[in-house]
Amino acid sequence: PESSAKFSSSFTAVVNDVAVGKYDVAIADFWVTSERMLLTNFLPSIRVDNFYLVVFTESGETTFLEMIANPFKPFTPEAWGLIVAGMLLAAGSMAIIDFHDDEDFPYEASSYLWRIGKAFYIGMFSLMSGASTFRSSSLASKVLSLGFQLFLVIVMASYTANLASLLVVANVKTGVESLQDAIDAGYTVCVPVAIEVSMAQVYPNLKTYVFPGSTTDYARHMWAKKCDAAVIHLKRIDQAHRLEIQDKDCADVASGKYTEEEAPCAVRDDCQLTRVGDPVMVMPVAFPIRPDDSATLTALSWAVTDASNAGKWDAAKANNGHLIPPSRCEKASVEAASIDWDGFGGTSFFLAVTVALALTMHFALGAKAAPASKSDNMPASDAPKVKDVTPEPLTGPVAEEEVASAPKLPASPPPTTNPKLAVAGEQGVSREGDLKEILRRLDDMQGPTILRRLDELQASIESKTATPDRATDAGLAFADSRDSTEGWGGFLAGFAQK
Repeated sequence: PESSAKFSSSFTAVVNDVAVGKYDVAIADFWVTSERMLLTNFLPSIRVDNFYLVVFTESGETTFLEMIANPFKPFTPEAWGLIVAGMLLAAGSMAIIDFHDDEDFPYEASSYLWRIGKAFYIGMFSLMSGASTFRSSSLASKVLSLGFQLFLVIVMASYTANLASLLVVANVKTGVESLQDAIDAGYTVCVPVAIEVSMAQVYPNLKTYVFPGSTTDYARHMWAKKCDAAVIHLKRIDQAHRLEIQDKDCADVASGKYTEEEAPCAVRDDCQLTRVGDPVMVMPVAFPIRPDDSATLTALSWAVTDASNAGKWDAAKANNGHLIPPSRCEKASVEAASIDWDGFGGTSFFLAVTVALALTMHFALGAKAAPASKSDNMPASDAPKVKDVTPEPLTGPVAEEEVASAPKLPASPPPTTNPKLAVAGEQGVSREGDLKEILRRLDDMQGPTILRRLDELQASIESKTATPDRATDAGLAFADSRDSTEGWGGFLAGFAQK
């Protein structure tokens, strides 16, 4: 009774009873505060309790500006800057390494700005699509693409995961996000009497409502509008989200212990009590022991430390975890936060190493010039030969009968010296024309595919079983397979007829 009259906290009163020798030790969850440390000794702590700021939350409408900003929230501005810098580094290096790649950079060699701009465009497109879209024609560029692809995979995975968590809490409005915000906003904060002194020491400008009794009363005082927020440990927050505190208070109202004004239940929903920010205070939990019994203090200190090092406390908590009911609230806290730049430190370092390796390989092995068009540097002696397929004159009676029975073919169009070829059948090309130029143009259009088809056509014409009709049909069929306004089909059709 003397201790209870002296201290407003029943736990502090018990600590005082231990200090005066009424008890040898007290077994309960005692917070080791500076006030209690002045009274007696404590055994080594068995755990720590984290205290959080708890505020009311309500779902609100998202403003237009918030909607626009949401896609950029997964990363801080510094992280976005680092990501863009990594993309520019990879793109610029690729422009140097694949300078002669005419597919990625179809520009003149002197068009440096166009090439760099195209590299940045491909890099930005890769960043948006989550995969490298560079063609990577050389070994060094393939090494660079590998590092760039890993960079993109990690960035996109982090972006997707963090965006999902941010969108889950996007409509949760708390008004404040930290205890300092509550102080600046002039909030009155409910504080248990046991940590009143500690809170005053750490936050001297905090406006508090100190409540005695059980720490579960914080929810009742918040709903009774005695405070705008509360500082309470995680165990009580979880208990509120299981609606155990609400059910107990409402039962007390029904029994007449509290009035509706003291413990409102009509519109109460403890799921709206949400913790925000980081822990505002950490309190160790330990057992008080008589200060004058050194033998007991030494023995019990060893026992507690040994049990803690052996994991017995954690094992006991895990074995009894099934006895704790699950939360009955969908949202327990507002914890999602943007990923800062240091979250990509390792990824960015790996990308930089890959870029350095690729550039070293490029300059050490020598920049490989892009091969010229196959027909540009082709010697005249190496150009494909087109065999003269003019039929030899037939003699004798048998030959005259074969000629008389042969089908009549339409007359070939007159030779032309115009290098530009028209639609199939309208114009032809003289057999004395520049076959090298013709083959170069064919190569520019479809490369090996055109040359292969031309070889097939030539083989068909040279075949002993080929007839003029079959040669003509082959040429016309080849002409129809190329849908082009350049008129190469006309050349092949005329060539086949000849």
